[in-house]
Amino acid sequence: MNISIVIPVFNAEKFLLEAFNSILNQSYKNFEVIFVDDGSTDSSWQVLQELSNKYQFVKCYQLNHGGVEKARNYGVAQSAYEWIAFLDADDKWHPRKLEKQVQFSSQYPEAKLIGAYGSYFSGTLRLFGLLNLGPLSIEEYQDLIRRKKPVWVLTPSVLCHKTAFEEVGGFNPDFKGSAEDLDLWTRIAQRYLTLSIPEVLVYVRITQDSVSMTKYKKIILNTQYIRYRLKEENPVSIKEFYKIQNQKNLLIKLNEERFFLAVYFFRNAGLFYLSKRFLIFLVYLVIASILSPFHVYKKLTVQLKSRFCRKK
Repeated sequence: MNISIVIPVFNAEKFLLEAFNSILNQSYKNFEVIFVDDGSTDSSWQVLQELSNKYQFVKCYQLNHGGVEKARNYGVAQSAYEWIAFLDADDKWHPRKLEKQVQFSSQYPEAKLIGAYGSYFSGTLRLFGLLNLGPLSIEEYQDLIRRKKPVWVLTPSVLCHKTAFEEVGGFNPDFKGSAEDLDLWTRIAQRYLTLSIPEVLVYVRITQDSVSMTKYKKIILNTQYIRYRLKEENPVSIKEFYKIQNQKNLLIKLNEERFFLAVYFFRNAGLFYLSKRFLIFLVYLVIASILSPFHVYKKLTVQLKSRFCRKK
């Protein structure tokens, strides 16, 4: 199996070499690397040119800034191989990530999208948390499809067949960098078996943008659209969906804003807890509890039950 690794880049000069070195350290070597610079204003392009001059398997392309969807789609269009792996310019892979996915593919040849678990890390390189996304069995996958649920897969873990990617049209630029990956993986999963490996093979960097309220709000809204589209026989476009949301009356908007803030503060409380920033964790947890006690209670109950079951 030959693999094209597509990496969109936007102002990532500080992290590029770390991400690239995690590719160089892969035990599986049958790959090419395609960097797509999305109009960076730092020295990312210079770093990419140096890598391209040094390594024959590295290709670099430069675009005007158009968003991560267009950059990834362009990268796939330039790829030479039948399997596509995605990595973000600030994340890293486990040294056996590709090897384990290639082995997994031979066990499940009908699977056209293969993911894996991940873990967060910060500037201190400390690993924390578990990103356990994706169905682990054919039965779990079939249940998600039957119940018309979104199929979550950790994007920097994805190994996807190029034909499946092209058949569904790739990433949708209308998502503008928020839940565009969930949208694509769900569309592929509706046609092809999608599975994840329950091992931490990806390390996702926590940055300031990772906890951005504006970005997270867009992710929530776009995820709502994906859920709506799965349930409707004749769904409207995401642009029309935005218009419908804007036409809601003020009380409904205020209530949705309250719930969004509760989700946002609870989610980030979890990140602060995992990174051992306990004081700010407590502040965020209290705010989330005030905004939506039921949401916090439900989430804590689910997490405690999950931990109890793992310990058993």
